[in-house]
Amino acid sequence: MEEHRQQLPYQHLEEFISQGGTFNVSVRKIISRAWEMLTLDLPTHIGFDFLFGIIYGIASQILSFIAYILVPPFHAGWYIHTYRKKRGLSADFNTLFKGFGHMGNLIIYGLINVLFQIIALLPFIGLIIYSIYYLFEITNTNNPQGIDPFGDLFEDMNFLLFTIIGSTIFVICNIIFNIYFFFAPFFIVFSDLSASEAIKKSATIGQRNFMGLLKITIVFSFIQLIGSLLCLVGRLITTPLSHISYHLIFEEIFDLDKGLSETDEIIQHLI
Repeated sequence: MEEHRQQLPYQHLEEFISQGGTFNVSVRKIISRAWEMLTLDLPTHIGFDFLFGIIYGIASQILSFIAYILVPPFHAGWYIHTYRKKRGLSADFNTLFKGFGHMGNLIIYGLINVLFQIIALLPFIGLIIYSIYYLFEITNTNNPQGIDPFGDLFEDMNFLLFTIIGSTIFVICNIIFNIYFFFAPFFIVFSDLSASEAIKKSATIGQRNFMGLLKITIVFSFIQLIGSLLCLVGRLITTPLSHISYHLIFEEIFDLDKGLSETDEIIQHLI
């Protein structure tokens, strides 16, 4: 069994939750430490992100659904790499693929994530359908000859209003899901939990730390936006920076070395 598994034993996770399950981290300090770790191994991270982008792009052309469920194992690779690097253990390009060692539960997690995103889209789709139906009704009433209403669709205030409302609901729902699901991949990788159990534990902690995780979500969404604005090339930096930061946040909250014996520490450094 790989050394990162069960680094956060279930009883320690339960203990954290039973004691309140709240935390406070300095995002600025986390980003500073993540930047230092990133720059020490920059070509490896850029190469992995570039490869991830190619595979994601190909999968998207085949079926977007496949691309989405492949994302969690790739992201988990950064968490495992950061975990090892932080302890002075060997960590190279191949280490970044160790997330696929948890592929089963991570794909299930990805499927559940996609399902919730589809649910979040339903109000948007419903409002768009209603606005089109409404415009057809108005057109048929005012134009007995049945003039095609699509020419004026994007000028219709109801359509624009419903589009804005639907988009806003979708964004808000996605932010909430991201907050509630934030720790789930970490619990799958480092506590060896099932996808459903990991999501339940993550949702409990997310609910108790909603504002703190909202701040983290907004900060890193802005960082990723900057990367996208730089002709997407910036994403080769901002994506690994974000995921290294996420792992450092995780380790700031949960002591992964709690209860680790001196013998265990020696064995880890020999791996």
